Amino acid sequence: EQAIKKLSRAPEDVEAKVDATLAKLVPGDAIRGLQLFRSSKSACSSCHRLGYVGGEIGPELTRIGGSRTRRALLEAILFPSARLEQSYQPTRVLTLDGQVYNGIVKNTSTSKTLDLQLTADKMISIATSEIERQEPSQVSIMPAGMLELLTPQELSDLLTLLESGK
Repeated sequence: EQAIKKLSRAPEDVEAKVDATLAKLVPGDAIRGLQLFRSSKSACSSCHRLGYVGGEIGPELTRIGGSRTRRALLEAILFPSARLEQSYQPTRVLTLDGQVYNGIVKNTSTSKTLDLQLTADKMISIATSEIERQEPSQVSIMPAGMLELLTPQELSDLLTLLESGK
């Protein structure tokens, strides 16, 4: 049990940054949060579905407020690589020509190719004969840096939106 608790905890620096950010947040507005979710500034809807809005690359968020705390939601937004959802575990691929790709395996349409979703708008197909090495990655394809991109009010609005989904 102790090992599981330790493994499921985020690194201390991540926890401290999340706690500090939580302390700075103000009351949020779910309507503004939805506008931000759909905006090009945050680009959340490029990968995540909320109701009938959004993509299907990342986890579906319609009812995320019923299973995640405010703190867990904020950590996922600010530090997407801290804890990766098992079904969205990225894969790192090294090709024979030395290229490294990090993405979500979308399908292995044939045994001859591997399709990797690199970003919301970029997918590549790699011939399996060109793959030197393939392994699980610890780096999410969700971009980090939201703390620098969003204001405390915007983070509050986005959290309020996500918390309202139950």
